Amino acid sequence: MLKVQLISLIYGNVKLMNFIRGAKIMGIIVSIFYGFVGLVILFFIVQYAINSGIDNSKEVKAFRSELKEIKKQLNDLGGK
Repeated sequence: MLKVQLISLIYGNVKLMNFIRGAKIMGIIVSIFYGFVGLVILFFIVQYAINSGIDNSKEVKAFRSELKEIKKQLNDLGGK
């Protein structure tokens, strides 16, 4: 009876240690997964910011050329 309880206690501890080891490994895997997901999200945020900046730059250039055209027309009207 004592031998059975001792074996059960040892087996239970092994089972517990395997569970703890598995939990640590699972924690590492989950951390790597969430890190990868975070990098993907960060990539999309940077990509959106760059595209938005490029679009904004094009709009600014178009606006400047319009202002130059208006200034030219005003100078033509003022010179006459």
